Amino acid sequence: MSRLQKNRQKRREEAILRERRGQELSDHLQHISEHPEEEIKSWWKNVYQLPLRVDEYCPHYAYSANGTMALTFQTDDREFIKKFIDTVNGERESLAKPGTWRNEGVDIIAGDRLVCFVRGWGHLTGCGALALPPEVAALIQDGFIEYIMERISGPHDGNQ
Repeated sequence: MSRLQKNRQKRREEAILRERRGQELSDHLQHISEHPEEEIKSWWKNVYQLPLRVDEYCPHYAYSANGTMALTFQTDDREFIKKFIDTVNGERESLAKPGTWRNEGVDIIAGDRLVCFVRGWGHLTGCGALALPPEVAALIQDGFIEYIMERISGPHDGNQ
């Protein structure tokens, strides 16, 4: 099988996984008002399945295990990107002391430098994808951002 055929096959398999996950999430949404906000935030695990992986051809993009675009990096430092992804995937400890990292909406910032931003809004809200209401999509994306911030910042004692 040629490289092109392998890539096409991989993309087809990822599309099937996305469709299955989308149906599972849609089943949850039948009675959305019955779900507490914290539960909805935890649904990021269905949308942005770990482990994340960096695109082989364009290392600025990271995708979830089920093919959802997860992050776009604003650096060319492949070693740093690998450390970041390994940290999010739980394969290494935090990247820095607590307080070094912050997020502004979907932007993840170290000091005064934009490192990356969270993607997947189109997958969450698009009519050809999950078609979630924006309020629900925002909570899911917020849950994913909170998880990333916990992983890269490391444990903290609540006094910071």
